[in-house]
Amino acid sequence: MDVTLLGTGDPAGLPRPDCPCAACSRAAAGRHRAATSVLVDQTLLLDLTPGAAMAAARAGRSLHAVRQVLLTHPHDGPAVEFPDDLPSPVRVPDGRELTLLGGHRVRAVALDAPGTGYEVTGPDGRRLLYLPPGGGPAGLGEETEGPYDLVLLDVAARPDALARLRAAHAVTWTTDIVAVHLGHDAPDGAELVRRLAAAGARAVPDGTA
Repeated sequence: MDVTLLGTGDPAGLPRPDCPCAACSRAAAGRHRAATSVLVDQTLLLDLTPGAAMAAARAGRSLHAVRQVLLTHPHDGPAVEFPDDLPSPVRVPDGRELTLLGGHRVRAVALDAPGTGYEVTGPDGRRLLYLPPGGGPAGLGEETEGPYDLVLLDVAARPDALARLRAAHAVTWTTDIVAVHLGHDAPDGAELVRRLAAAGARAVPDGTA
């Protein structure tokens, strides 16, 4: 399964327009993060954000083959423009499962905060868990099929959600944990690296595959 992070920032992005804080000033100098959006095998898009097509192009990807667009949380800003050939974005009810034409299986995960998480199983059997900003799993029942290969979540704001996943053995030492939804309230630079490392997680730049 090929997973490309088109953005890794919170819904407002980093830097925020007209924000004078130190984190936004540093981001304006080269640490920019677009709102988090994830492209899976170039056929599944998790969260449609402004500039997603350009972000994909910068990462050497394209949205032309996308067959499903799933949203995790309401978009409170201006309407997001998206290419005409993209399917209409939808949110899947909690617990509902989809089987996509490419062989991916998607299950909507209930959260303890507004929004929807998604568990994606690729044709190769690899498993991804993607949670929206501020979200943690509401319950981890028998439907969990063992540890995930990759988890994308708001580690900076919800370290307890990661701890919950570890306690349920949905996250183990084999799981790659990447912090997303990073905004100007999160620590920056070396402090961010230190805190994430203590949680067994890491941060990556926009465009990382």
